Amino acid sequence: MSDRKIITLENSGHTFGCLLRPYLFRSGATFAACNVHHPQDTSLQITVHAEDATACLMTALKTAIRDVDELSMSVASQIE
Repeated sequence: MSDRKIITLENSGHTFGCLLRPYLFRSGATFAACNVHHPQDTSLQITVHAEDATACLMTALKTAIRDVDELSMSVASQIE
C-alpha cells in the first residue's frame, strides 16, 4: 500500500525541487512532484507517494545534503 505525504517548504522554489526530485525516486518514491503554484509564490509544495513517504522524504533529503556537502568540500579544496 502506498503512503502519500504533501509538505510545503517556505522560501523554497523550483531549484530545490529539481534537485530533490531524483533523490526521492532513488529513495523509493513511486510518484514525486515539486510544485510552485505561481511564479511569485515563495513556497514549494512536495508530494511524495511511497511505501513510507516520510522515510522516503527524509532519506532523500539526507542523501542530497551529503552529496552537496561532498561537492562543496571538493570545490573548496580546489580553490584553496
